[in-house]
Amino acid sequence: GYVTVNGNKWYNLGGDQWADGRYLVEGTTKSNITSVEDMSTVGQVHYVPGYGIMVWKNPGSGMLGRYLAHGSRWRVFKKATLSNGTTWYNLGGDQWVDGQYLKLEN
Repeated sequence: GYVTVNGNKWYNLGGDQWADGRYLVEGTTKSNITSVEDMSTVGQVHYVPGYGIMVWKNPGSGMLGRYLAHGSRWRVFKKATLSNGTTWYNLGGDQWVDGQYLKLEN
């Protein structure tokens, strides 16, 4: 839960541990996912040459610390749409990428 102090939310982390809501970012939960559909295609990373995009454990949360290089191609198995309208693609297992950086092949 949280309490509001001077218009600012403070979240209880358990016991006497509190976090200032101004420094927290809302993560993705299963309730944030509005649809998931199976697919079988290939996508190519379109980002910045020489850089890569982050791979996530879940759509929008759980950074894995791995990156996929600009221009690399990957098989795509699922598409998830979140309540905020963003699209995420599954590359197998618990590996998701932000759809804005993946161009799907037809």
